[in-house]
Amino acid sequence: MKSRILFFAVAMTVIATMYALGASATLSPSSAESQSAATVYLPVVLNNVCGSPYIDDFSDSNSGWPIENFSEFSLSYYNNEYRIFFDEVDWDVAATAGFRWEDAQQVQVKGRIAAGDGDVGIVYGIADDWSTFYTFEVLPYYDEWYVFRYTTSSGWTLINYGSSSAITSGSNTLALTRSGTNVRASVNGVFITNVPNQAGRVGVYAYSFSNNADLRFDDFVFVAHNCPLPAQATILKGANAVPMHGSVVENGTKWENR
Repeated sequence: MKSRILFFAVAMTVIATMYALGASATLSPSSAESQSAATVYLPVVLNNVCGSPYIDDFSDSNSGWPIENFSEFSLSYYNNEYRIFFDEVDWDVAATAGFRWEDAQQVQVKGRIAAGDGDVGIVYGIADDWSTFYTFEVLPYYDEWYVFRYTTSSGWTLINYGSSSAITSGSNTLALTRSGTNVRASVNGVFITNVPNQAGRVGVYAYSFSNNADLRFDDFVFVAHNCPLPAQATILKGANAVPMHGSVVENGTKWENR
């Protein structure tokens, strides 16, 4: 049975909690992390001003993403990337720094497999209690893509899937772009499918198909409403980032049914 490990670290002063969900799990706490203050870069939209897009190149380990170390997996900033490393197979991890999909017209991130096998993606529409969210995932070694919906009442539902020559075995840039109520999912600038428009937090997603799967993310981009969408080359160079500082308190509790 797959376990789903879900994370959030929300901008401003909030509590970040970790969950692991089984197919019919009864949740119980197994460990707790101590509180610590950190500096967070907040989305430009919070200033209600259309400046340049927020871009996190993960060169600053205080930019607000979860840093955790468990026996099955770990999350860290590593060599200017965000790293999700799996010690065990068949684990899913989602992480967010608190950006909200309803505040964005585009979110994108680069994902790659540094070692082992797995998939990478964007998670969005995350409810505050993680009871609902969507994933847009790519399997780099198989040129495949998937869209899933999760709810606590019905579990995981496959919304759509397919294959695309736009997906490479190296680094892939995944993007969600809003046009009115329509949301377009793309890989490396190539349209893949339309996905549901669901309010909630947005972040990154990874899954392990092997032990010691090392999955990396870079150049997380958040473009607010009414802001011009930058050219792909500009985004990938990490240009025009406008950092805004806030604070976050992390108090992580891991829940699991193993």
